[in-house]
Amino acid sequence: MYGDPHRIVRAESGAAGLDALRQMKLRGDLVAVIPADYRMPGMTCLVPTARPATVAATVAAPGSAATARPSRPDGMSCIDEGYRGGGVRRRCTVSRAGNNGEENGSSTGKAGGELSMTSSSARDLDYLGHLAAESARFAEVLAGAEPSAPVPTCPGWTADDLLWHLGEVQWFWGSVVARGVTTTAEADGIRADRPSTRKGLAEFFATASRTLGEVLAAAPPDTAAWTWAQDQTVGFIRRRQAHEALIHRIDAELTAGSGTAMDPRLSADGADEALRIMYGGDLPAWGALTADGGQTLRMSAADTGYSWFVTLGRFSGTDPEDGRAYDQPGMQVAAADHGSPAAAEISASGADLDCWLWRRPVLGPVSRSGDPEVLAALDALIADGIS
Repeated sequence: MYGDPHRIVRAESGAAGLDALRQMKLRGDLVAVIPADYRMPGMTCLVPTARPATVAATVAAPGSAATARPSRPDGMSCIDEGYRGGGVRRRCTVSRAGNNGEENGSSTGKAGGELSMTSSSARDLDYLGHLAAESARFAEVLAGAEPSAPVPTCPGWTADDLLWHLGEVQWFWGSVVARGVTTTAEADGIRADRPSTRKGLAEFFATASRTLGEVLAAAPPDTAAWTWAQDQTVGFIRRRQAHEALIHRIDAELTAGSGTAMDPRLSADGADEALRIMYGGDLPAWGALTADGGQTLRMSAADTGYSWFVTLGRFSGTDPEDGRAYDQPGMQVAAADHGSPAAAEISASGADLDCWLWRRPVLGPVSRSGDPEVLAALDALIADGIS
């Protein structure tokens, strides 16, 4: 206890901390402050929905008042999908589950708008080309932004914080591949020191980005490599980092007040990754989804013809790796959309669908139709965004 009205909850990793927060939320506890070292596993930016711009660390006992204090810009409550060793490991923190690690995923558009994308097979997208282009645009935009300019999609962050974040992320994954890291213990030991000046940050990012591209190009996609997901290959890192750079390029442009188009097919692939991996639509082998009678919906990327058939329900199972049991709302995304009737539908361009799932601003309409209860259930499931 920290005084009568407070208690302190500590965690050894980002994953453990997020798990504790979810349990507190389920109990209705109030979380006042989350202090975090920027080096702690699982830190990045997340657009919050209906939550304080800064969150921080003590937990108030029921009926008491807790005073929040601002967190440091380099230790924000914004949460990454787990680029560090203990960050998320096998499952996405939003979905409470990892992908089922089928093979190594493919994005194949089929007749009738059917899309078959799994969390793993060989995709026909040029991830390395997209990674290079998105990273270059990111650096170009931030070079013209004031170091202290606020990042509207990452509350509490400045342009320099964003530059450091993506630089550190790319440096980390370049190190994982270059060093042949295959275990969590090895990944936990990869650290970088933040440069103190804008010039130093820009040079660090340029080196990290160039090195990441080189090491990923030199390693075949099926090369074994540590990741926080069940897919432990370089191919997973190629895909993930292309989308990481894309989303943060959008953050950079919003910071600078500019904007450029998003590639439609990369965006549709980003929506697929968000649904299957980040929100857990590819269920782990040890878990199952009990469908809530007829709670199905179809998501469509109107400009590419790709679509996803999603079933909502209750996810349950026990992770054999840590013995943690789950029983909570979840989703399952079909391996392919065969056109079965759905209770509700959501349609947008690939870019807007990707942004909507990542809680970034959309430019065009996101069309919603069908059963309002199903739409509300999906909204509730993704309300916290991707963490």
